[in-house]
Amino acid sequence: MYYFIYYFSLFMIYSFSGWIIEMIYVGFAEKKIINRGFLLGPYLPIYGVAGTLMTFVLSFYIDYPLFLFLNAIIIGSIVEYFTGYAMEKIFKAKWWDYSKNPLNLNGRICLQNSVLFGILGTILVYYINPFLNNCLDQIPNPILYFISGLLLSLFIIDIVISCNIIKELKLTAIALKKDYTDEMSHKVRETLANKNWSFKRLLNAFPDLTFLNMKQLKKIIKKQAKRLKEKTKKLARLRKKEAKLKDKQKEIEKEIKNMK
Repeated sequence: MYYFIYYFSLFMIYSFSGWIIEMIYVGFAEKKIINRGFLLGPYLPIYGVAGTLMTFVLSFYIDYPLFLFLNAIIIGSIVEYFTGYAMEKIFKAKWWDYSKNPLNLNGRICLQNSVLFGILGTILVYYINPFLNNCLDQIPNPILYFISGLLLSLFIIDIVISCNIIKELKLTAIALKKDYTDEMSHKVRETLANKNWSFKRLLNAFPDLTFLNMKQLKKIIKKQAKRLKEKTKKLARLRKKEAKLKDKQKEIEKEIKNMK
């Protein structure tokens, strides 16, 4: 039980720290405060998952800084890639897109972010974790359990509410009857943002948000068209062979007549 509480505490701390990092990073670039979270609360679970995994895995490489750094890159990249993939499948929406960044993979991860994960992972293992371990050890178990239970309850409630907001956002976008195949137009975004403060927050947090319904339909149509094209080519080849066989048959029949 203690280990679950311990790792959940780290998960929440890293999630909150990631939220702070994103707020500063994006806020500095945009010159305004933007809640970068998918959830309503001040935390980014992707950082929590990555940080917790790094805590568990990277401890084996503590005496090998280079291997630790490389493994932090791998862990961070895997978590970010599969988080993006899972969110696309669950919500039928693309939340971020690094396609314009050099050395990216399907727009879900890019070299720049992966290296940053490596740096953060190295700092986490050598400096942050020892400090956090010391802090958590100072908290009596009953109090730690109570705080963790409260945070877990709020976290689950937040997930349910946020998922409903995403569903409502998607249905509202569809109701507008606009084409958002590649990205929602400025007019559609403006209309959605004015309808609901939670819509506005999500659209500001994820400027590359793209619904995938039409994309998936296009992919299916493209695949079907490709298959049809291949079948058409195959049928054309068979007809040519059939025509050649008929010509040969006529030649044989002609030769037989001549022999008679």
